[in-house]
Amino acid sequence: MGSRIRVGLSLVTVVLACWMAAAGAQEPGHSPPAQGGAPSAAPTIGWSTDVGFALIANPEFQGSDSYRVLPVPYFDLRYSDQQGVKYFANIPQGFGGYLKRDRGPRGATNDIFVSIAPGFANREVEDVDGIDEFGTAAELRVGWEFARGGWSLNTTLAQALASGHEGMYLDVGASRRGRIGSRGFWSVGPRLRIADSQYMDALYGVTSSEAAASGLDAFDAGAGLESAGLQGVISVPVGKRWRATTVLGVSRLLSDAADSTLIESSNQAFFLTALTTRF
Repeated sequence: MGSRIRVGLSLVTVVLACWMAAAGAQEPGHSPPAQGGAPSAAPTIGWSTDVGFALIANPEFQGSDSYRVLPVPYFDLRYSDQQGVKYFANIPQGFGGYLKRDRGPRGATNDIFVSIAPGFANREVEDVDGIDEFGTAAELRVGWEFARGGWSLNTTLAQALASGHEGMYLDVGASRRGRIGSRGFWSVGPRLRIADSQYMDALYGVTSSEAAASGLDAFDAGAGLESAGLQGVISVPVGKRWRATTVLGVSRLLSDAADSTLIESSNQAFFLTALTTRF
């Protein structure tokens, strides 16, 4: 199966695109820290809505060497008080809020959130006959975010509630931020995902019946480190009302995820550029 670019639209790609746009524009729980060269923003009290559109290029499924280019919509509804965002409703993060929000010196934050959200891990393998496919899953997520100066650390534990991969995974990330002018910023940092056996086998396993139908060798994927990568974000204002955000990420599948007979390429990349405005 050779590499190629397809144009289309699927829910999983919308979720991925919006998640990256939201993560790049602002962390879900707080405005970027004011110290250490990172951007600052005074919270808007009450409800706010961001809308816009984006263009994304990403693999057709985890481990694919085929990429597709897609236009996607974006929306984000948030309620903020004096401490920052308290409740949120959007495609990437789902519906949720913050159980704990601590604000310390030098712009330090220490937050815990919970949400029910769509999970974008999928197995939409259209080019291989006989492989069981699934799309997005509803996930229960609990996350922790810590930021100080221009640095931030975040972890999210997610458990599928219905359909999809039906497993559990832990995302761990860190980033360094800095200013671009008075209202723009950049961010760059590593990402890791660790998953249980149910998640891994759902995405990367090949059963004996699937092997017989597809011609692939059977494979049993166990729990462990799924992937490691690096993500960079640049976000700048465009005029008075709009903001342009560009995200570039690269990652590599590891351990059983990389060894699966279903995988075409262990090296994965994504690119997104988005234009949004706030009401």
